[in-house]
Amino acid sequence: MIKISSLLKEVDLFSRPIGLHMNNSFYFKTSFGGFMSLIVIILVLLFFNASIKSFINKEEVYVKVDKQYNPNPFKSIINTNRFMFFTAITQPDFLEKPLFNITVYQKTYIWEGSKQIRQNRIINLEPCQDYHFENLNQELNFTNIFHQYGKNYLCPTLESQMQLEGMFSSPVFSFLEVTVSKCITPNDSNSKWNPKCQSIEEYNIQTNNKDGFFGIVFYHNNYVLNSDQPQGYFTNFLNDKMYYTFVPDKMTKIADIYFQDIEVRTDHSLIPIKDVEQRFFLVQENNDVREASELGRSDGKYVVLTLRKSPYITIIQRNYKKISQLMSELGGFVQIVFTAVAILMVKYNNINFVLELANKLYSFEIKNRKLKIKISYIQSIFQRNLNIKKMQINLSNQKKQIKNNSQQINLINYCLKNKRQNSEQGTIFQFQHVEKYIIHIEIYILKKLHII
Repeated sequence: MIKISSLLKEVDLFSRPIGLHMNNSFYFKTSFGGFMSLIVIILVLLFFNASIKSFINKEEVYVKVDKQYNPNPFKSIINTNRFMFFTAITQPDFLEKPLFNITVYQKTYIWEGSKQIRQNRIINLEPCQDYHFENLNQELNFTNIFHQYGKNYLCPTLESQMQLEGMFSSPVFSFLEVTVSKCITPNDSNSKWNPKCQSIEEYNIQTNNKDGFFGIVFYHNNYVLNSDQPQGYFTNFLNDKMYYTFVPDKMTKIADIYFQDIEVRTDHSLIPIKDVEQRFFLVQENNDVREASELGRSDGKYVVLTLRKSPYITIIQRNYKKISQLMSELGGFVQIVFTAVAILMVKYNNINFVLELANKLYSFEIKNRKLKIKISYIQSIFQRNLNIKKMQINLSNQKKQIKNNSQQINLINYCLKNKRQNSEQGTIFQFQHVEKYIIHIEIYILKKLHII
């Protein structure tokens, strides 16, 4: 147990200088201080282990979101690799015998001075198949999701190229327009959807049986971004909430659907050198839709859905913790722990130092008694050898020697008297000096008598 206590004292990191030499050291160390030092070291190592493991696994990411209003939002190219929608009218046999046509236009308005040039292009639609969703670069299997809704839908062809850009007052305004109108049997050999429309009689029967209400569904892939997640910060899902009702020739449904092309910049580097990955996510937020209804519209359009660019531009910057930040955090943690423990240990060491110093100062009585016994034993030996010497020398020399010895004994007694007084004064350094002086005198006397 004594050895363990000594070892703990050696590792005491909270020792204090005492200004004097005590216990063979100028620093006062305690076993409890060594124990607390080991505890602090273990805590620091555990924190280091968790922090370093988290650093290597990239479990902490710092996110900065910059969202601004821009009256001229940049162009977003939309192809079937990043965006896919499917739509249909809520009626039986829509693909084979539709009551209404669904047409998608790519429209672009260009301002040249005070003149606006309008360009229209039809986006070809075809019955949805599995391959429409296989090209999506997604983690979610949209093909299986599509099967859950059936196959009575129209999708854009794979070669379709679409774009969204600007606002109505911008130099270039590009948007998609989805319209529903009365079905007219197409006569276009290039079209991949050539249905045979129902007759006028059947059309009238269907509209009368349903009280004139019909609906259109518009489903598309979408994202939810959780940029504060270290890994897997985006989630794919199918937005199936867009459903709009209309009454042919009586009530037209109008909706502006806004899309944001959110830019995410992720710095994967753990060192000051940057390694930035840039990705764009075409996101449609649920509350970013403007709906209206028009009565008595005469252009034959029953539904007009406008897919356009949102004026809000969002840039998300994601940075993983750098090694410089890790070292700063570790250093700060060590400093806080050592400071907190040191405050407590200083108070403890002060109290313990006072107690130990007091014990050493007031232990002179015990040491004094032991020294008296030691000197008495030496004196007895000295006296016995002295008696033997008396028998071997002549009387005159013996008297002279005894006289000298008596003087030396008086000197010893005098020293003992002074030692007792020094003990009562509590000065440990003078006591040790006197003790050494007495021993030197005793050795000197014994040598003179030729005893040693």
